[in-house]
Amino acid sequence: MSRSFHAIESLYHMTSIFNLQSILKRGLFSHNEVIRRHIYREDISLTSVQERRRDKIDPIHTRGVQEYACLYFSPRNPMLFKRRELQGNIVILGLSRDLLEKDSTIFTDGNAASTGTSFFSGLENLELLQWRIINAQYWRDYDDGKRIKCAEVLVYRQIDRDAIIRVYCRTPEQYQRVAAILGISRTLLELKPSLFF
Repeated sequence: MSRSFHAIESLYHMTSIFNLQSILKRGLFSHNEVIRRHIYREDISLTSVQERRRDKIDPIHTRGVQEYACLYFSPRNPMLFKRRELQGNIVILGLSRDLLEKDSTIFTDGNAASTGTSFFSGLENLELLQWRIINAQYWRDYDDGKRIKCAEVLVYRQIDRDAIIRVYCRTPEQYQRVAAILGISRTLLELKPSLFF
């Protein structure tokens, strides 16, 4: 594994099962691009967080944060914990780490909507993130752990479907349901309850 990727195997995006057909056909889009294209989406995000993100501008490219498709380094994070009652309908997408090499891609050392979060670009700056916390099983043991655990990768406007390398399911029942709904290759699906709560 390349050292420049800081041992990152995959990037992650959580979404509703009901969004999968559209995502696997068209790819992933930013919050604003979904609105511009009139794409139906079952929104699992927190309204209060989206309100904070609406006015947030990244300091690198000076674009609104909602112009980016948002991924996580660690999917088992406070956002998923807040939505744990919906996990029966939530799947986690695994995406290629190569997205980090795109010129327009940036990343953060915590939740992009939070005060005090720093923004970065360039693989060489991955070493500046607090990986011990990002990769920890629980974040409550660390100062500012809730913010840091939600460190993000922000990909400008859209992510091609080809970048999606896995669809992770929480239970065997969910795995069977997703396979039946989508009729997709089982090589794309993986049962991995450890990513969920």
